[in-house]
Amino acid sequence: MTRFKNTIYVALFFAISMSIFNAVYFDIKYALLSFPISLLVFGFPIYYFTKSTVFTRHAEIDTAGKAILYAGPANHFLNGLSIGGKLYLLDDKIQFQSHQFNIQNDSHVLKLDQIGSVKSYKSLGIIPNGLSITTINGETQQYVVNNIRYWKNEIERLSQQKKNENNL
Repeated sequence: MTRFKNTIYVALFFAISMSIFNAVYFDIKYALLSFPISLLVFGFPIYYFTKSTVFTRHAEIDTAGKAILYAGPANHFLNGLSIGGKLYLLDDKIQFQSHQFNIQNDSHVLKLDQIGSVKSYKSLGIIPNGLSITTINGETQQYVVNNIRYWKNEIERLSQQKKNENNL
């Protein structure tokens, strides 16, 4: 449901922006016409594209028989680029796998017992969906995810659990 709401927000933003552009540069009747067209041509196809098996199949990982505790679409920031893919939470690691529709592909693993801190932040300074994970070695990985509170709480809980198991 969150993905659908986010898609609607993006589609509305795009449609409103196109309508304002058309109202300023052309005429109000073009603005009124462009709103529903932009919404239908941009918003709904993007939603169905992200739900399609073509999109999700490209970001699958080999779990080696381990259960995936949580997974969701994510963007990973690498070398100044936002790379789309999927973030997976397993009982011993976090794994990001990009989908094949990126200019730059990425796949990496963070072991839960190596995590030093997990923080949430506002992407673009206003949207509360950023997840920043810093390892005990000082390496920081940043993601944009849905359900930020769940990701943060589960990573912190499982990370602490792994550290406690290793100390026994």
